Amino acid sequence: MSYTVHINGNDYPVAAAHINDLRANLLSAARAGGGFVNLPLPTRPGTAALVFPESSVWIEPAPREITAERADELPQPVFIDLDDDPFPT
Repeated sequence: MSYTVHINGNDYPVAAAHINDLRANLLSAARAGGGFVNLPLPTRPGTAALVFPESSVWIEPAPREITAERADELPQPVFIDLDDDPFPT
């Protein structure tokens, strides 16, 4: 099973083998008042998130297995402007 970790509005894929270590690192960063947390594979090597006690973090099971080849297939938010005129006078 894979997981999607949401940190401050950004989504990261995490393999089940790494989820417990990531949880511990997220908690450590929050307890320390903030810090960078390295994200495990299949996220690109060197990817880190800055986590504070106020950070919004949640973890949920991914709907299907995430591999390095499919890591970019995470859902992307869509923003729709409902105003006809974005700059009304």
